[in-house]
Amino acid sequence: MAVRSGYIPTLEWILCVSYRKILPAVLLVCITAPSVMADAAGWSPSCLGEPPYFDLDEAFEQRALAPVQKWLASQTPVPERQCDELRAWTLRLRAWLASHDRATVRDGSPERSVTALELIDQAIRLQPDWPDLLVDRARIQSRMIDDAGKFKSLRLARKVRQDLERAIELDPGHVPSLQAAYAFHRRAPGIAGGNRQRADELQQRLEPLSPGWLHVFEANRLAEQKQPECALQRLKQALDDAGSPPAAWQLLHASLLHELGRHDQAVAVLEQLLQQRAGFPPALYKLGRISAETGCCTDRGVEALSQYLEANLWPDDPGPQQAWWRLGQLQHRAGQATAAYRAFERALELDPEFDPARAALEELGGERPD
Repeated sequence: MAVRSGYIPTLEWILCVSYRKILPAVLLVCITAPSVMADAAGWSPSCLGEPPYFDLDEAFEQRALAPVQKWLASQTPVPERQCDELRAWTLRLRAWLASHDRATVRDGSPERSVTALELIDQAIRLQPDWPDLLVDRARIQSRMIDDAGKFKSLRLARKVRQDLERAIELDPGHVPSLQAAYAFHRRAPGIAGGNRQRADELQQRLEPLSPGWLHVFEANRLAEQKQPECALQRLKQALDDAGSPPAAWQLLHASLLHELGRHDQAVAVLEQLLQQRAGFPPALYKLGRISAETGCCTDRGVEALSQYLEANLWPDDPGPQQAWWRLGQLQHRAGQATAAYRAFERALELDPEFDPARAALEELGGERPD
């Protein structure tokens, strides 16, 4: 099977850390989209015939599920003529949708991870030497760590490491595997298989291949350590070298500026991102949040949150209850007590355990204003 060697994904990998279980620093390898593209520049199964021309990375950036869903519908039931390569590719697409389509899968539900894992396992049985599939399985299993018990968490973490190291063995120049393995060994404790020496080795291999990603990884780490100024300096090294930085880098840029009290600059970064990607939900929410927390550009914040509530949200986006709460904060600031009350009520309807909205209602006196 032909595999793309040295492919560098166009999207930022979002690196999350679990603090709630026995593994306080186990990396969740949360890849934004699988690095698969069936076109002239990428891998295409030899038996595909007329391939679907879409890029999953671009589909993720644009929230464009329709092309993927349409092609998968054409393959249901699976045509008998499909070869193993195409079957594996189809299973990978289905797993990708299971992980990212909020319309059909609840955010953070164990069911989502199990379904995606079953699909990827089937794909790996068909194509065991495709590194991207192993990285996908590592991502899915890392998401399951938070819902696992003490011993299962350790087993999952070790499986993540094994898949990533196997992917590198299959293709030593496979950048997504190198990135994920580096992140794992930097963050995971030794009991789970993390190894700082191995991380240093992987960093040396990544420096000529993906220097911007390394800068952003370090910026995220510094931000987690409450060092926003240092994080911003490190992030700027990546931004200066990137002709068109990924959306996730720009969102991090806005977050760091906001944390440093440079709210106007943060809003400017988000507005520029929204010019590039109109209606991009994470940028809309972050703009509304900054407005709610600072009182700046109130009207624009209300507009952004209203658009966010109409958008197609994905599993890792802030929940609508959070957006309603932020909207209520802005309306309260504007002296619109009745509208604010309704917004806080709506947040609690969506999530009765959402304490910030409950506290906001109590601040209003607990009774609906006239």
